[in-house]
Amino acid sequence: MRIRLPTHPFVAAALAVLALAGSAPAQAQVPRFLAALAPCTNGLTGNWRCATVRVYLDRAKQRGHVDLGLAFLHSPGPARPAIVGLAGGPGLPALSSAGFFANKMAPGLATHDLLVFDQRGTGVSDRLNCPEIESNSSWTAQQVRACAAQLGPDRGLYSSRQTAADIEDVRRLLGIPVLTLFGISYGTKTATDYARLYPSHVEALILDSVVSKDTDPFYRYSARSIVRILRDECGAVKCGYDPAVDIQALIRRQHHGYVGFADGSSVSEAQLLDLFMNNKRGLPQIPGLIHRALRGDPRGLVNDVSSYIPDLRAGTAGRQSRTLYLATTCDDSVLPWSVHDLRARRLAETGAWLVGAGSTFAPFTASLGWQYGVGSLCAPWPSAGGFPALPALPDVPALLLEGADDALTPVEEAQSVAAELPRAQLMVMAATTHVVLEQDPQCINTAVARFFSGVPVGASC
Repeated sequence: MRIRLPTHPFVAAALAVLALAGSAPAQAQVPRFLAALAPCTNGLTGNWRCATVRVYLDRAKQRGHVDLGLAFLHSPGPARPAIVGLAGGPGLPALSSAGFFANKMAPGLATHDLLVFDQRGTGVSDRLNCPEIESNSSWTAQQVRACAAQLGPDRGLYSSRQTAADIEDVRRLLGIPVLTLFGISYGTKTATDYARLYPSHVEALILDSVVSKDTDPFYRYSARSIVRILRDECGAVKCGYDPAVDIQALIRRQHHGYVGFADGSSVSEAQLLDLFMNNKRGLPQIPGLIHRALRGDPRGLVNDVSSYIPDLRAGTAGRQSRTLYLATTCDDSVLPWSVHDLRARRLAETGAWLVGAGSTFAPFTASLGWQYGVGSLCAPWPSAGGFPALPALPDVPALLLEGADDALTPVEEAQSVAAELPRAQLMVMAATTHVVLEQDPQCINTAVARFFSGVPVGASC
């Protein structure tokens, strides 16, 4: 059965007692709350144990609470280092993927436990729910404001750094000495935020499809990756022309972010970028679509792009909390305004910033930042832009995994994070898109095993 561990004030006192309980090293102690975990009722068997842990919603003011549903795979005996599996989105639950995390981290489970929990605002951990946000995939400023009003002052308590603090509470509660953070997609942001905020408790990082420190809110890394991806795809099928020249020529035709054709049809820059992120017929088709459109036949390209670009690009309603996606995206993103600015001022600051950053979107223009970035989305969100800069990453071993054809979190984004980690190993999987480990390449599974063994993994496979 699932149990609830004691609320925070008691937990703090109990932890203090444990800290004073003798001179034996932490690894040799069996924390009392480890024994309080109960057999799971969600299909997890064997050494899996489950619980509900109550933490403060607002730690600064010590008010409110969130009930975190967690599962812990622990071999009998003293506390050990643990791997933490962190889901993406933001807004996706992790408990339903506990088996996946255990399978992919199997090489490390001989020496580590495994912790999986639904982050605050997701799954069984007091999921956030603004009805207008959950029922739509594109939101008006009025709907965003209404959701912010519904959540009230608590709306700013769902950033990745808040989840990092939850991880630290659970780590202390279970007596885990150090953590290896395993993040997938947006979970890599949570993983690196924890590492920045609690460096002394981090053993290593494993990051699959890496999100940059500022979350790349205007998708500049994605924009800059397109030339490389096009050339890779064209080279694979020997198309006989340079697709980089084609995409640059096509974008030169744009007017206010839209590329028009002789038959009266048009596509936006956002639709073109989204084609690489959510392509219907596969990336190898895209160079040909652009090539033919440039030469007078845009039908294939126009028919293949999405009719509109939703605000939510990381999943669908149901399993994922779109409300949590909105709250976390706006509070995590580094945006060009002050939290005290009104919406009109925020939009003006965004416009000025995009003008100055226009060349960083090449081969696209700054219009892409308006069309596909989160500036307009987050301008009505009161707490957006209100968080201080994060510290540097600690010098710990890190394995970064990327798909060469991933335009959502491209290789260039992973390189920006790897540059902060002196012992980072970045491995790129050819002909692979977003979330490498879900595509189950054997060489990547082998790389994870080598990483846990302390053996260099190589740069590609």
